[in-house]
Amino acid sequence: MNLSAQQNMNIDKNQIDQNDTRIPCVVLVFFDFEIIKKSLDFVTQYSDRLAITVVENCSQNTATKIKPYIEQLLKAHKIERYILFDENISSNAFDVVVDQKLFYDTQSPYLMVTDGDLTIEDKNWLDEQVAIIEQNPEVFAVGLELDLVNLPQVSGAETWVPAATPIQDKNYNLGDTGFWFVLSRKAAFLKACNVILHENKLRFLDSIFCDYSREQEKKWVRTKKAKAYHLTWDVYKTPGHSYRKIRESKKDPLELFIHNRYCNYTIYSPLKKRERNIVDNSEKSIITQQKIVISEREEVSLADLLKENRKNAKVLLELCKAKGYLLKLHLGCGTVYHKGWINIDNNSDNNINELDLHWDLRYKLPFPDNSVDFVFHEHFLEHLTVQEALSSLKDTLRVLKPGGVLRVAMPDLRQAVSDYLNPVWKDLPWLKQYGLTFVQTKAELMNMNFRAWGHQYLYDDEELLRRLQEAGFEKIKICPWHQSEHAALVNLETREQSTLVAEATK
Repeated sequence: MNLSAQQNMNIDKNQIDQNDTRIPCVVLVFFDFEIIKKSLDFVTQYSDRLAITVVENCSQNTATKIKPYIEQLLKAHKIERYILFDENISSNAFDVVVDQKLFYDTQSPYLMVTDGDLTIEDKNWLDEQVAIIEQNPEVFAVGLELDLVNLPQVSGAETWVPAATPIQDKNYNLGDTGFWFVLSRKAAFLKACNVILHENKLRFLDSIFCDYSREQEKKWVRTKKAKAYHLTWDVYKTPGHSYRKIRESKKDPLELFIHNRYCNYTIYSPLKKRERNIVDNSEKSIITQQKIVISEREEVSLADLLKENRKNAKVLLELCKAKGYLLKLHLGCGTVYHKGWINIDNNSDNNINELDLHWDLRYKLPFPDNSVDFVFHEHFLEHLTVQEALSSLKDTLRVLKPGGVLRVAMPDLRQAVSDYLNPVWKDLPWLKQYGLTFVQTKAELMNMNFRAWGHQYLYDDEELLRRLQEAGFEKIKICPWHQSEHAALVNLETREQSTLVAEATK
């Protein structure tokens, strides 16, 4: 990830205040002035312990409401730095500020990163977090538990904050968090940034950092006592709220979180007391530093982000969860690309132009338990041995949410037998369609069905139901081609030879 820039700065952005032991705290804010004010009014109560940098993505409310308010915080020395991006680049603002060390740094060994739409009632919240970090070397980061009292009453909201796991004899609970006042060891967090942003070319997403901590055999944990109140959740109670409209206008979750948008920004910093004494005009008590005109940034395409490793699947899962999108897997997609689905194949023939995730489907799917809404595959299962197919079905059951549905489409053994018994079998349309007019006997025709195209095992409805039941599915039904009671599963089949279609619900 490369940045080339023109700078016009009066202080070194990476300078560490050697006399300051407060914890650097980076707060990201956007759009809703009332929410921002409540959150910053809260966090600035702890300015004696936190050296606060406020990062804002520009919005229609910046000039008239948000910026004047934050400038007042600067003048009152309640925050140390204000970084205003010219556009809304979402979490990429975190990316730039933390990775380039634009935040106000101190001698503290810790760093805090948080969204700017939270408050905490427990006055001992910071003491609790510091104690967790200091007493538990196995902990990579500790975030606040969320108070669910105002959890939006919308479909899927119950999955937004999975329950934490209590750890006996420890002062924390085990569980991933968003950037909810996340406290970590500064050196370790900055190292994680380098690996995630530069080596893996991923983005500044909470789920990516949580995964990284586990890869390092560390723990991402939550507070046991203190809870954060999520102010933005209150917005969901008002359908016409302008911020909610912005969120809902983005149909593609990738557009919200994984993108290559960057922009110029301005750094505002208060004059130190010694410097303020020589300034007559109080309006000059803020140094304006026009920092970095970004002229190039390494392009990271979606294909780059979807590299051949488990992180990609987890990124896609988190994006779907964050936006409330259904997670739909198209297994063994081949050259058929279904938009709105995660299309997965190992591309063994090197003929697939559009592919979301490169994966050998004989192995365990790179998705956690109970995370997927729908799974579909067409002319896939018959290419596996019976044991491979059974393992695949069991793993599909594992990743499906309760109520999730698998739809299977394949050639029907009964149809193959019917073709064999057909006295005019040589006139079958599919023989000409697939260039098989060279077949001379019915026996050769039957063996083509069983052995050609990499087929390993053919099914009829009885056998398919049996194998689905062996995998653990209980609710199974045979379905017509292109028809389903689930809107997401309608009109998915692309082959007329998919004469056996079934749906199995977890």
